[in-house]
Amino acid sequence: MSSALVALVVAHEATEILSDVLVAVQAQTMKPGAIYVIDCSPASDTEIAGLIGRIAPTAHRISAPRAKNISQALNRAFADKDAALNTYAWAWVLHSDSIPEPDCLNALWAHADRSRTIGAVGPKQMCSDGSHIIECGIQATSSARRADGILRGEIDQGQYDSTSDVLGVGTAGMLVSTVAWNAVGGFDTALGPFGEGLDFSRRLHLAGYRVVVAPKARIRHLRTSYIPPALLALSENTEESLDDQPATASDDASVLDLFNQPSSISARVPRDMSFGQRRFAQLYNWAKGVRVFTLPFLALWLAFWSPARAFGRLVSGRGELFWPELRAWLALIAITPHLLLARHRAARSRIVPVKVLRELYVSGRQVRDSVRRRRQAIGQDKDEDPLVTASRAQYRSRSRDHHARHDRPRRGLLVGTYLVSEWWRVAYSPFVVERSLGRSMGFMDPRWRWYGRP
Repeated sequence: MSSALVALVVAHEATEILSDVLVAVQAQTMKPGAIYVIDCSPASDTEIAGLIGRIAPTAHRISAPRAKNISQALNRAFADKDAALNTYAWAWVLHSDSIPEPDCLNALWAHADRSRTIGAVGPKQMCSDGSHIIECGIQATSSARRADGILRGEIDQGQYDSTSDVLGVGTAGMLVSTVAWNAVGGFDTALGPFGEGLDFSRRLHLAGYRVVVAPKARIRHLRTSYIPPALLALSENTEESLDDQPATASDDASVLDLFNQPSSISARVPRDMSFGQRRFAQLYNWAKGVRVFTLPFLALWLAFWSPARAFGRLVSGRGELFWPELRAWLALIAITPHLLLARHRAARSRIVPVKVLRELYVSGRQVRDSVRRRRQAIGQDKDEDPLVTASRAQYRSRSRDHHARHDRPRRGLLVGTYLVSEWWRVAYSPFVVERSLGRSMGFMDPRWRWYGRP
């Protein structure tokens, strides 16, 4: 047991998965000093309190009845004087749908204890049954567009065990230093359940802390935030249909199995149901990360690009994304005062220049390559190893980069040769012709002889 660690489980309702999370936390090989469950259910609802009494009698409960997301819940928990969470050196953040494996906390602590400059450590996120990888650190562009380098169905064969410093880590299973938490002001309450990990990690970097990932720490993340409020069920023809009843994590397990299906094309439908929230998180992080003199130009660009992008969704057969696209942009406009205040707070906690993030960002081309690889993985043979598909895609990408590097000088040489030849033809060709033929033959036009005068 480590008295320097506290486990924080954020719960909005009492579910069977929440029971599994509490059991998994108590079964860790390295016991946390205390377990707190942040209850975000209405004040009149006592189901979570009853579940805690049955499953984890030693756990403490913090009431946060009006917390809309994990960011608000955690900020209120740290502000609770009775809980005194700031007396602990590290806080282990867990979602109500993230089940840690027995050695997860021990592996996280092994990385966190290596350096005082580490502000947050993230685990390797696995699917619900632990068969394939979901996330091992966050990769994103400077515009906060995510690059998913991990393919659907990619199994864990240790290929990411060398990963260390990353741009960001997700909040599910994050081990965060309470000193670093207070230094940057905690999570941004405008974000959640998407984008809060990237924003928090970027602010940690700018505050002088490191953000690392512990590949040996594995957590099974069911990602119920991707599932829409209505229950997704499979019909006899394996087509998704929406049920009129609200979904809970304890409902039919086929909903989670559908989303975590590695090679199912239909698996992206639940992601589309959460598109509006994810798009808002991306726009918010983009606007929060740009330089102050760039922000007005970004606002003008989004005023043109967002409606155009929504119209493009409509004419390209993705009409269900038309309104979520517009709502995300309008939500960003509505939250502008909070955005400006959040930028001011982030600037106050920054002690290193923004350029330190440049080496951690990925390019737009890398994002497009990752999208292309994921699409190829969806259509691949079921018997083919996802690593083979990834290796083939990486080889193609390296080949394109190789040809681009070698073709660029060649194209430059051709263009330069063409320009020199044109300049020679216009400026000196008449002079040469007049010198060689005009004087000897005597019938050249006088206009040509002008170029030949000394």
